[in-house]
Amino acid sequence: MGKARVHTIEMHDRISSRDYELLLEPISLSSVIVDERFTIKYKVTNRLQIPFPGGEIPLIMNWANLGPSYLVPHTLLLDPLGPGESVMKEVPENSLVDGMIRVLRVDRVCKATDGKSIRVFHSDGRTIEGGEFIHAIRIKSKEEVSQNLANWLAFFALVILIIFQIIDWWFQNYI
Repeated sequence: MGKARVHTIEMHDRISSRDYELLLEPISLSSVIVDERFTIKYKVTNRLQIPFPGGEIPLIMNWANLGPSYLVPHTLLLDPLGPGESVMKEVPENSLVDGMIRVLRVDRVCKATDGKSIRVFHSDGRTIEGGEFIHAIRIKSKEEVSQNLANWLAFFALVILIIFQIIDWWFQNYI
């Protein structure tokens, strides 16, 4: 009996002494429009079978074309999570730079509220190290969006014109 109890305590100590593991999944934004507010959403999941006490994941957003001097930090503050539990987090941002690509990356070592490290994993299973890029968002100008809309409208107008031409041809030849 005593031997089994010691084994259980040793297993608990070994599990509780390791780093926490969280899966960080940015909910994909393919693009945003210049000067319009947008929100980046993340799904964070506790990968381990032990409770996560809460903590923070520091992130950096930067404009890739402007170099390292144009960085915007933000932090995901996480509440406690049960084993395998997930939570959705949102960070509001504002697009300021025309036509650039904003890249999201983990800034530095992530810490739980109890002082232990958090190992962050990408949705594809790889570990995300500090400074590693994890998500990119293309920023479109309002003119680019208008041009795309005009192109689609022209396409649909052409399709309608072709349909009317076919109907007209059919009436002339068969009626």
